[in-house]
Amino acid sequence: MTEAANPTGQHETLEEPLELRRHWRTIRSNWPLILAVVVPITLLVLVLSLVLPRTYTAQARIVLEDTPGLQTDSVDATQRQLSTLQTLLTSRAVLTRAAGRLKGEDADSLTDKVSASVDPNANFINVIGKDNHPGQAAAIANSVAAAFLSKRRETDRLRLARSRTALLEALRRLEGSPGVDSAIERQALQERLSEVNISQATAGSDLQVAQLARPPASPSSPKPVRNTIFALAAGLFLGVLAALARGQLAPKIDSAHELSRLVGIPILATIPRRTRFKKANWERDREAAYANLQAALQLRMNGRQEVVLLTSAVPEEGKTELTAELGRTLAASGLKTLLVSADLRRPTLHESFGVGPSPGLGDLLRHGANGGRVPTGTATVTVVDGAAGELALLPSGTPGPNAGALLTGGGLGPVFDDIGRSDFRYVIVDAPPLIAPVDVEALTREVHDVVLVVRIDRVTPDAVVEARNTLGRLGANVVGMVVVGADAPTYY
Repeated sequence: MTEAANPTGQHETLEEPLELRRHWRTIRSNWPLILAVVVPITLLVLVLSLVLPRTYTAQARIVLEDTPGLQTDSVDATQRQLSTLQTLLTSRAVLTRAAGRLKGEDADSLTDKVSASVDPNANFINVIGKDNHPGQAAAIANSVAAAFLSKRRETDRLRLARSRTALLEALRRLEGSPGVDSAIERQALQERLSEVNISQATAGSDLQVAQLARPPASPSSPKPVRNTIFALAAGLFLGVLAALARGQLAPKIDSAHELSRLVGIPILATIPRRTRFKKANWERDREAAYANLQAALQLRMNGRQEVVLLTSAVPEEGKTELTAELGRTLAASGLKTLLVSADLRRPTLHESFGVGPSPGLGDLLRHGANGGRVPTGTATVTVVDGAAGELALLPSGTPGPNAGALLTGGGLGPVFDDIGRSDFRYVIVDAPPLIAPVDVEALTREVHDVVLVVRIDRVTPDAVVEARNTLGRLGANVVGMVVVGADAPTYY
């Protein structure tokens, strides 16, 4: 069956690159976390590699020559013999003898400085010495090798001497014994005695030093460059794992279209965010995004004044900056626009235009709550007055202790009645985020449309869904979303 005739297989083929792209976006969006893992690990390993004392390693080699009478194909027997010699080489008796040839060393100190290994491809035993000085490392390896060979020769000669004594004693007991059996036994003992005499003369000759250790030119550890590269690779691996784990535990929204499908609200515009990695065509894309947002709002005017409220799910999603830039864009198109700073808890809109917060909306609401009546225009500040159009700002006013009480105290209606009688074509209200639902509820009663601002790399899917549900409970007319910081295709 071909792949074209296998819809299931084709679907799986298409899903794989989508999943890879999702993982890649997760990694890109969590690069601060990755750096937070990589940098400390790499720096720690680098510092330790530079601070720790240097260790030098030197190696001497001992060869086991073929033993007469041992079958050449007895590989297992040879390996067992080499393993036994390897164990004996680092025994306390050998280390004690080697320490007598070295200044400032004893058997205990040599235990941590000496090791032995067997070459798997040849009859070699490697004697490895370690020390903070290259010359001492070579001296340790050579001294242990020499001590082992001398100890081995003494042990063999002592064993052969005991055998020779036993053979001589047996011959003495057979002297004068008549009979053929006694003669045969005496002959066998004499032959064995001759073999022992020959072995005693060549005791220990099967082991020889094949290569003396030389002082190394460079330390074996630490190696700063190698260790830093390994630490960098390990840090990247752990950082990527942490980023992917965060993506699973605290999932992010990957694209504006995914966000729209999640909450069921159409996208009015996608505003790109400027980063150090993305500067090309940023200004052009940004202007095009605000032009798209202006066109989407103009389609809803129907010849009347349009009052639009901008809110977000959580703070710092960019709604205040969006309010200021949208106001400038509308005014530049010849549309007389008023911006209302209705976030009385943390107002910042006035800072975008370099004016003070007072007098403003809060002051008007306080006068209304006290029975006074002040025209809204007295608190309005013109921040852009050019040939194209006018942009005015109603600041937040003097900070007060209870913003929620001001907005719900009955003075908000008269303020917006004054605004409705003005000649402003657009009124853009910078509202608090939806974590202050009472403030937003009071404001939504005075506006025509609500736009939800979402910064895609900050908000979680649960927060966006909760914001949509909150707006639904408030009865707000949500006309769409503006997504900040998401990549979107452009068409000029």
